[in-house]
Amino acid sequence: MNILDGFESYSRSGRYYQARVSISGSGWISINSTAYKDLALDKYKFAEFYYNRTTEMIGIKFTLAQQGGMYEMKPRTVKGNEKALYMSIKGFVQNYKIVGQGQTKKYDIFQQELINNDLVVLLKPILSKEKKEVWKTEEAES
Repeated sequence: MNILDGFESYSRSGRYYQARVSISGSGWISINSTAYKDLALDKYKFAEFYYNRTTEMIGIKFTLAQQGGMYEMKPRTVKGNEKALYMSIKGFVQNYKIVGQGQTKKYDIFQQELINNDLVVLLKPILSKEKKEVWKTEEAES
């Protein structure tokens, strides 16, 4: 019998290891350094946001060319020389009531596609187990 029988192994993971995107009720989007690097966001200067009311998914188009209504990206250097992105998107968050005041909602990078040199990313909310079951049912009906 091993001294660790019955124990589960825990693998360290955290904000620096897993790609994370979160949106706060105060209207800030946070794309951690892992997601920033995985998406190669250094190539882009502006972001345009989209919302699907039915699925609560968020679409972001990252681009070099500025058009009306886009947000300018100003990445920050974090630990080491890595970059992360923190942007105020308060109007977008409030218009669609995406996150309640004082709350934060986390998202998975669900899908990404390069379209005419622009990167389009779909973010799917990370939901509780009960809501995930509803999500699967709704996706199956679509």
